[in-house]
Formats: sequence, C-alpha cells, structure tokens
Amino acid sequence: MLRNFYLVEAAKYQSADLTADENEELANTIKEYARKWAGRVFKKLPEAIQTTVDKGLDMRLDHIDSAYKADLIKGIEKCAQKKLKEFEKDRAEMADSPHDEGAEQPADGAPEHS
Repeated sequence: MLRNFYLVEAAKYQSADLTADENEELANTIKEYARKWAGRVFKKLPEAIQTTVDKGLDMRLDHIDSAYKADLIKGIEKCAQKKLKEFEKDRAEMADSPHDEGAEQPADGAPEHS
C-alpha cells in the first residue's frame, strides 16, 4: 500500500541531523505528496484497475503499472530534496540573523513572554 511505501521512503531522508520537528515535517510533506500523487494516478488508471485500488494513501501499488511507481519514487525524491534545502536555508537564515539587542531578556537568557 502507498501508506506503507511513503513511510519507508520518508525514513530514507530522515536523519539525526534534523530536529524531531524537521523529521516530522519532512514525513508530512512526503505524505502530502503521496496523497496527491495517488489522486492524480487514480484518474489515469483504466476503470477495471480503479475498482481494485483506493485513490488515497491506501492505494495498492501492486495493482498499478511499474512506470507509475517509478514516477512516485522520483517525485518523493524531489519533494524530500526540496524540503531538505528549505531546512538548510532556514538554518542559515537563523544563524545569520542577529539577536535583538534592544529586547530585554530575563537573567536565565530565555526571551520574555507577554
């Protein structure tokens, strides 16, 4: 099933170098891609095949042509790479942004919340 497949694929891109939040966001991004992919592919399948597969994450991949699965793998890779680059960009922006020197911080260094 697509649900199991995307989880295995997502695990290939998750790592200890990412925060728990980033790993979760990456998996959710791949899940969303897989869900939309299933909807697009379902519409292209012959009617006889459509009756044997779900159009969502529960789509049976063993009932569809291998070319569709190859497209899925390629799409997940692009999706994951894009998200990983986004994380890198975010980290670089956070590292480059100076601390707000005008803001007062409590003695423990944590920012104050109003």
